[in-house]
Amino acid sequence: MKAKIDINFHNGSGRNADLPLHISIRFDEGKIVFNTFSKGSWNNSEQRLKNYFKPNTEMDMRIRIINNKYQIFANRVEAGTFEQRAPLSGVDHISIIGDLVNLRLFHYGGRVFPVPYVAIAEVVPGKRLDISVLPTGKNDSVQKNSN
Repeated sequence: MKAKIDINFHNGSGRNADLPLHISIRFDEGKIVFNTFSKGSWNNSEQRLKNYFKPNTEMDMRIRIINNKYQIFANRVEAGTFEQRAPLSGVDHISIIGDLVNLRLFHYGGRVFPVPYVAIAEVVPGKRLDISVLPTGKNDSVQKNSN
């Protein structure tokens, strides 16, 4: 059996249900493979990216859906993007299967907050702060304190 982990976004529970997103982390090939399964067959054009993950080492994968693309981060490094070929509207569950010992964190979310955003939060040891932003690369506004 090949050492790999598969992450699938399922559109239904049947054996031939569509997979709008299939991610296969293949340790033996050193690749992360992306594809779509639709109407009983795989898309002819799979995408292969460098695998940043190593066996027997904790891994952190993040999937962002922006502008009809999946933006993939592997251990907090952008691994690449994959074109969204099928709508996510029918996705009813996600499966994570393969050569893994345990799954420590699975978080689903992604609210968009107004900019600038101000929150009152107690920052103390033992708490975790996750910040996810999409920078524009422009400096359209500058805040200046004139004292």
